[in-house]
Amino acid sequence: MTSAPRRHILVETEQFIGEEYFMTVKDQVLKVVQELPQDASIEEAMERLYLLYKVEQGIKQADAGQKVSQGEAKERMRKWLR
Repeated sequence: MTSAPRRHILVETEQFIGEEYFMTVKDQVLKVVQELPQDASIEEAMERLYLLYKVEQGIKQADAGQKVSQGEAKERMRKWLR
């Protein structure tokens, strides 16, 4: 049996500042859902999960070397915001 994929993350709480640990995708999803306000809509939950997905995709792209310099990013933004 293979274990669930794990993502290396840094925890940003007083208890764990700077300490590294691993969190499964399922754990990340549960954390997002648990942090929603009690009156959250399904749409709000989906938006937060989609953000988590997009961040994960960005991390994978960066790990694969698919990134641009800050200068290139600024130039792209300048063109997009004309």
